Amino acid sequence: MTEEKQQKFTAKVRRGLVWVHTVASAELAKKKAEATGVRIEGFTASELADVESALTWISQNKEAPGSEPRSVQTWSVRTSVKRTWDRTDDGEIVSWRANMH
Repeated sequence: MTEEKQQKFTAKVRRGLVWVHTVASAELAKKKAEATGVRIEGFTASELADVESALTWISQNKEAPGSEPRSVQTWSVRTSVKRTWDRTDDGEIVSWRANMH
């Protein structure tokens, strides 16, 4: 894929993330409001944490109105725990995660 096509694709994804974030955030807020206790129906604690982490990542990577798209690169380090960082071209870490092998 050429650099220009990659940038166009990335811009489309970022615009799509705006919609995904809006819909998913609203749906999660609705489920939290409907919850009668600490637990949210249909979610384990782990699944809820995953969804909230995904929404955080999306909010950091979606296209802001009128903003220039930014390039994000993923870096991984493998030890007994795989650590992965997503960084912008200027070195800003926008997200990270760790997975056990």
